[in-house]
Amino acid sequence: AHTDSVAAPFHVLARTGDPSEVGRVIAFLASEAASFVTGADWAVDGGYSALGPEQTVSAIPRLAAESAPAH
Repeated sequence: AHTDSVAAPFHVLARTGDPSEVGRVIAFLASEAASFVTGADWAVDGGYSALGPEQTVSAIPRLAAESAPAH
């Protein structure tokens, strides 16, 4: 999809996440199975926060090219 084609380079997993993937983490954390989990940060972002957009491509030129008026 278009979202993946634009966002994939910004994620370690090379794709955007599905809402159900986030939902499964939420369901786990709300369940009894996570009863001993305290004070943790769970990044459900496909590695975006680990990689960051500037690690694989420069975001500014890419964004500028997409927003430049056609000649």
